[in-house]
Amino acid sequence: MSFNFSQLVAFQKRLKQLDKKIQEKTCKSIADGLASKLVEATKQRTPVGHYPKNAKDKDGKKKRGGVLRRGWKSKGFKIPRGYERVVYNDIEYTTYVEYGHRIVRNEQTIGFVQGHHMLEKSVNEIKRIADSYAKQKAEETIKEVLRFGK
Repeated sequence: MSFNFSQLVAFQKRLKQLDKKIQEKTCKSIADGLASKLVEATKQRTPVGHYPKNAKDKDGKKKRGGVLRRGWKSKGFKIPRGYERVVYNDIEYTTYVEYGHRIVRNEQTIGFVQGHHMLEKSVNEIKRIADSYAKQKAEETIKEVLRFGK
């Protein structure tokens, strides 16, 4: 009985490549995919302002709703053990819509507007699918590396 050790050495090289590839490509792919899903889910939950047809903004242009919804973005960072993405909205009133706010007239609190919690609800939704999504992406990478040896 004979055994070709060159196949074992080639398999060992592929496993080393797999470790590097999972750390680089798969971590980035998982983070990008989950961030994209989070941005999309948050945008769908973000309320849009509705204005009368003749409403104008401070520059005299027709007022248009959806500024907050269009403001959701994500940005990626390479970290020592992988990749990380941050989802954010830099529109100044985002926190008031997310968490709610007091209504103040003449220095008196006359009410409270409840928050929509669009980001919080979307994060919870993504948490439910994150493990299966990450597992699927990792399996795809493993199959690719073992099949093609790249």
